[in-house]
Amino acid sequence: MLFNIEFYESANKRIYVKEFLEALKKTNTDLYDWTLSRINLIKNSDFHKEPTSKPLGKGLYELKISFSRDTCRIYWCKGGKRKIYLLFGHIKKGKKKQDKEIKKARKLLNEIKERKII
Repeated sequence: MLFNIEFYESANKRIYVKEFLEALKKTNTDLYDWTLSRINLIKNSDFHKEPTSKPLGKGLYELKISFSRDTCRIYWCKGGKRKIYLLFGHIKKGKKKQDKEIKKARKLLNEIKERKII
């Protein structure tokens, strides 16, 4: 099954994944290019499971992207009519930092549900 990918615009008018990708493009073009290819993979529901994506529960997924020594994460959720909403992205720097980023992604997931987008 194929999905359409959309960047989620938060209630505060920020598009976190787009901001993340723009910054990544300036600092690490190889990881940026690889990240775009991985995002395109999740258009296909066959890649909504490990090792490409990991369900984190309650509708939140983590797209794991590694290139060379660098790793980033993109958090996403499924919406109606075969849509994927990209919520938040970051460079993985450690477990403590990642827990904070997952918490931010969950907050955005709750927001998207409250706004009845999904």
